[in-house]
Amino acid sequence: MTTVERATNRLQAQFAVMEALAEAAGVEDVMPRLLDTIGTSLECDLGAAWLVDELAQRLRYVVGWSRSGVDAAAFEAASREQAFGPGEGIPGLTWELERPVWAQDVRKVAAFQRLEMAIALDLHGAIAFPIIGAGGRTLGALEFFAVNISEPAPDTLALLATFGRQIGQFVERVQILERARTSEVLKAAVVDGALDCVITIDGDGRILEFNPAAEATFGHRREDVLGQEMAGLLIPENMRAGHRAGLQRQVAGEPSRILNQRLELTAQRAGGELFPIELTALRLPGEGPPVFAAFLRDITARATAERERAELALTLQQALLPPHLPEIEGLELAAWFQPGSEGLLIGGDFYDALPSGHGQCQLIIGDVVGKGAVAATIASQARHTLRAAALTIESPAEVLRTLNASLLRDAERVLPMCSVAMAWVNLLSHGGPMATVASGGHPLPMVVNRDGTVRTVGTPGTILGVGSKATVEPVSVPLQAGDLLVLYTDGVTEVETPDGRLGPERLAEVLAGAAGGSAQDVVDRVSAVVAPEGRRSTDDAALLVARVVG
Repeated sequence: MTTVERATNRLQAQFAVMEALAEAAGVEDVMPRLLDTIGTSLECDLGAAWLVDELAQRLRYVVGWSRSGVDAAAFEAASREQAFGPGEGIPGLTWELERPVWAQDVRKVAAFQRLEMAIALDLHGAIAFPIIGAGGRTLGALEFFAVNISEPAPDTLALLATFGRQIGQFVERVQILERARTSEVLKAAVVDGALDCVITIDGDGRILEFNPAAEATFGHRREDVLGQEMAGLLIPENMRAGHRAGLQRQVAGEPSRILNQRLELTAQRAGGELFPIELTALRLPGEGPPVFAAFLRDITARATAERERAELALTLQQALLPPHLPEIEGLELAAWFQPGSEGLLIGGDFYDALPSGHGQCQLIIGDVVGKGAVAATIASQARHTLRAAALTIESPAEVLRTLNASLLRDAERVLPMCSVAMAWVNLLSHGGPMATVASGGHPLPMVVNRDGTVRTVGTPGTILGVGSKATVEPVSVPLQAGDLLVLYTDGVTEVETPDGRLGPERLAEVLAGAAGGSAQDVVDRVSAVVAPEGRRSTDDAALLVARVVG
């Protein structure tokens, strides 16, 4: 692996770890993704995540990972039976030393306790690092194994230590939120139990109980509905047949997709008005004829608020993009943006095109780590800072360094990490049209020649908003009439297609098919692959294309 490839690999792993932590809902949700990202980056074969049991002061196994083709079932089973104290096993060593550790041959490590399993898989090398919380407290450890592991470079160990601190901040935050949530749930259960509608029915669907909250919600009096079929009173007409058929299956004891699930459905009030509800249904225990209970609430206000938030999110997202692309003599521009499927969250993707003199243009595309109001704020700050800097600075690398300094000024209030790629297109340079490209941790732009040749342009650089010394190197490439310059966010290449993840290589194939066409042709071809028939992926996707006209 070359130096550039190693740097790119580390950068991709760093961005993937930060992205995983920004998007994750919980510890068990994010650990498999972290193990896969870091283990693949280290070229390891399997790994495991461990968390400290505070009461016992032992490391407990959380989840394992193995690369495709490795049968790690026995190793994972052995790990599940283990619990390590400080200094015990590879995880315990990194806990005791509070720093990354590695071994070229675990068979020579006295503390190693899964030797038989390691021999069976021909594993020799190991590397691990602690998960560190605030104040240096160890919260857990990640360990990885491989057939061979060479001595890690100092920058690799430093990166693992950084991962340990970042993951530790996430784990600590989740633990605090979980403790607070548990407390709130216990207090809220008393109130919600009284406010929720409670309706019980027998195996024929007849109403047995109808509490005061149900009376207020549906507009029926209890004495009028007892003994009546629930479907005919409370369920919309077009859903009644399905409800009755499902009830018969449940009475017969067949598996149910409805019971013990929290669902959002539509119900009907006494006057015929349809409204949204949140429902949990279960079969009450006991012998005798079956009895089912439904706990539900009217979520009309919530549904209305969510719809309004989605509309607001879309409006705010559009504010991060230029209302139209400028007209530049000799250059044809086209762009495409699609928000992710999580419509209530504003994404952090943005693009811009800025005329910077006769025959010159600054092209910008970026992606903020995370979603929501904070990401939108950072994206807005980044876009306006780039616009202001581009007015006086002709070097895209210097523009990105200026943005990095601006982001770091807000680092104490938010986590202002973003990736940006920038291209200064000069159609009037002495040697002919030229594009100077700089990237701050962003996917590198591609140039599509008229003959279908596709080239990646630039060097990866470092993500902006992380450190004061941003590594951003400009790279210039000549352009000819008909050439296409394509800038994109990772929402384009990370999309899952019927043939698997699109990826940069397959994107290049799509772009090659647009050679000789217009900028809009590129947008149409890529969007048809990324979002066929308007379907959305979970992440935002943005594309900015320039074609040299000649």
